[in-house]
Amino acid sequence: MPERHLEELWLLYQGEWWTRGRERADVERMLAGSTEIVAAVGESGSRQRLLGFARALSDGAFRAIVFDLIIVPSHRGRGLGRLVLEELLRRPALARCSGVELMCLPEMAPFYERLGFSADQSGVVRMLRPRG
Repeated sequence: MPERHLEELWLLYQGEWWTRGRERADVERMLAGSTEIVAAVGESGSRQRLLGFARALSDGAFRAIVFDLIIVPSHRGRGLGRLVLEELLRRPALARCSGVELMCLPEMAPFYERLGFSADQSGVVRMLRPRG
């Protein structure tokens, strides 16, 4: 990811409750450790600007998990989130997996359901062990 888009991603993260406070150095490490990233870039005035982003981790065969689907506020509700996610899901490291997971707020569930995701995990419990 070009330096200017890295800066734009970091600034975009600062505007959301779920990514606010991420350190720029950690964002750089996150990008390096992600299996796939998709960055939507478009014209804004006289230059290219980051408009949307998503990333995933994958074992390339069985499981993948999508993280950080984020769209700049001025471009939300225009279908860009769907395009970014669809592009990410087409990447070979995800397309070959038998299951792709993500986490979202309840109000975002209908958006993801339209793209084939389901909250029904057949009794599976998602667990988290926070650092610290």
